[in-house]
Amino acid sequence: MSTQMHKIGRNSNIDKIKGLLIFLVVFGHFLEKYMGWHGDLSSSLLKFIYAIHMPAFIFISGMFFNIEKWKESSYRYFSIFLAFQFLYIIFDYIVNGGDVSRWLSTPYWIMWFMFTLSIYCLITPILIRQKQVLFISVCLAIYIGLVETDNYPYSIGRTLSFLPFFILGVLYGKKIYSALFEKWYAVIISIAVLIALGIASYFIDMQPSWLFGVANINDYYDSVVFGIFIKISLLATSILSILSVMRLSKVLPSFFEIFGKRSLSIYLFHGFVVILSSKYVYFSQPDCLMLIVCFVLSLATCIILKEQFFGRVIARLSKPIMKIFK
Repeated sequence: MSTQMHKIGRNSNIDKIKGLLIFLVVFGHFLEKYMGWHGDLSSSLLKFIYAIHMPAFIFISGMFFNIEKWKESSYRYFSIFLAFQFLYIIFDYIVNGGDVSRWLSTPYWIMWFMFTLSIYCLITPILIRQKQVLFISVCLAIYIGLVETDNYPYSIGRTLSFLPFFILGVLYGKKIYSALFEKWYAVIISIAVLIALGIASYFIDMQPSWLFGVANINDYYDSVVFGIFIKISLLATSILSILSVMRLSKVLPSFFEIFGKRSLSIYLFHGFVVILSSKYVYFSQPDCLMLIVCFVLSLATCIILKEQFFGRVIARLSKPIMKIFK
């Protein structure tokens, strides 16, 4: 789920980070479907997860963005988006029925990420010519969180809300990553940051849509100043949390590495598993047991979808579409 790596070999530690992140993506979606955002335990876990996983994936994608191959990367992501957008729309109609026309102007659920990455690859070569591009991206992220429009069509809300993470990764990602391992006390700071995020996730009431990057904060508060404060706080929290996870990643079990190497396959196919299981498999257990159920389901899903077969399916579906662009 990352862009092509540029000038460095494959980094096993980065793969472990991606492996943890893709597990959190799957785990978060099972938690949403089976436990929701209303219970204290599930809500706290979801806030913790959503503050990190997609911003981190976007930051890493920015780290390894190859500006010399921006066109190929954009075509690849968009081809994958078109192929799986179609599959998910058909699948949704078969499983859930109803009107699917809304997906003609909006990426289907998890497909926003592929669409947004294709847009980032397209616009980044232009954006980074601007001296204050990082500041501009932050301003755009703040603006889209305040403007009174529907932010779902064409993933405009998510694309702008998460843009600073991609730009930060492009400009400084590799330097930041290297610097994280130069000071021993970075470990202590990283642990403290994640503990603080966990405490904040439990005690601070937060709208899920703020973390999705699609909320109009003015719908909840009349103060523009407070809305700006919330957006900046969310951006800062995610950045600190991303760097903390990166710094602590060396202690991750080695099996996360294979998840990271196959993160694209896991990401694209896990949605089918989550939809089917939540539709036809019912669990009613206390929260602690449901948490274990979701954990086991997530681990099993990642283990199955890491197989090379699914990567070959992605290639066969997307390559014919890519030929159209070429």
